[in-house]
Amino acid sequence: MESKRNPNDAVTWSKKGIALGKLGKYDEALSCFDNAIEINPNLDMAWFGKGPALANLGRHYEAIRCYDKAIDIDPNLAVAWYSKAWCML
Repeated sequence: MESKRNPNDAVTWSKKGIALGKLGKYDEALSCFDNAIEINPNLDMAWFGKGPALANLGRHYEAIRCYDKAIDIDPNLAVAWYSKAWCML
C-alpha cells in the first residue's frame, strides 16, 4: 500500500531532513529543510534541523544563523542554544 504524503507539510519535510541527516546525506537533508522553511518560515524544527546538516558540511557560520533563527522563534529551545555554542567552539 502506497503512503499518501502531503508535499506541502513542513513538518513532514523536516522529519525527512532529520532522517537524511542521520544517514549522512547532508545535502539532501538541506533541501528538505529548505522546503519546510519555504512552506512555514516559522517552524523552529526546520531551522534547528538545518543547523546540524550545515555544521556537518563545515558551514558553521550558516549553522549558527539557523540556530539563531530557531531561537528567535522559540527562545526556550535549549538544544538550539547548546548547538549554537558547540558551533562556536
